[in-house]
Amino acid sequence: MFYRMILLAVIDALFVVIASFLAMFIRMEFHMDWELWYNYVPYIGLDIVITLGIFHFFKLYKSLWTFASMLELREMIFAIVTSAFVKVIVFALALDIVISRSWYVMEPMILLCLCSFTRFSYRNLRSLKNNSRINIDNKIMIVGAGEAGNILLRETLLSNHVNQKVVCLIDDDPMKKGKYMNNVPIVGNRETIIDNVKKYEVTEIYIAMPSASLKDRSDIVKICEETGCQFKILPGFYQMMSGEVSISKLRDVEIEDLLGREPVNVNIDEIAGYIKDKVIMITGGVGAA
Repeated sequence: MFYRMILLAVIDALFVVIASFLAMFIRMEFHMDWELWYNYVPYIGLDIVITLGIFHFFKLYKSLWTFASMLELREMIFAIVTSAFVKVIVFALALDIVISRSWYVMEPMILLCLCSFTRFSYRNLRSLKNNSRINIDNKIMIVGAGEAGNILLRETLLSNHVNQKVVCLIDDDPMKKGKYMNNVPIVGNRETIIDNVKKYEVTEIYIAMPSASLKDRSDIVKICEETGCQFKILPGFYQMMSGEVSISKLRDVEIEDLLGREPVNVNIDEIAGYIKDKVIMITGGVGAA
């Protein structure tokens, strides 16, 4: 991890120099003004220190770029914009370096493109590698093409388990049918689960509907049982609110998922005290009996 951080910092330092050169080169309409460049060269080290220091402050070297998302991109934008303001204060106001004013705009824009490419390319290459698998032992269907389903799908795409792949998604929203999420098709609603299990040769089903009602989850669980596939379910809505949605949170289906209602909690001690030394009759052969 430490060596990876050092390598990333070295690459960023190189990108600072490249971005600065390109900003001047483009500003001069692709005819380099070497006088401006020589004015900047003595301060390259200071430019790198400012940039890397602000990147470190925004924790860009502690992020897991394997799972990079819009949140990491937003933090990178904040870091580069902050560094641009600091450079204006230091270079233009404090040191009065003669550099084109457009450099203060173009340099951070180019730097953002270069740094984004570095950080997101690894994730994209890994996703492409996982999507190009030929022999897949475990083909997964995700029921629920919402936020929770998207999180599970992304984790699966970046997983090191080379024998599994999400092949289709199910969602009851008719507007989503025929669309794609991370290149995986949304093939229909719950009524099509059985048919699509056969069509896509699904071996495992993930039910990703943490905000659904107990009745809806119960209905979907019963349909999944008919497929003969292994299936797991995400816990309730509070998991979604606390940001705990992940493959590791999937669990086996429990009896509460089949009830279609809230479970009835019975105070056994109170009932035992009430019927002690009494002859009772029980009606009903299932359920609470």
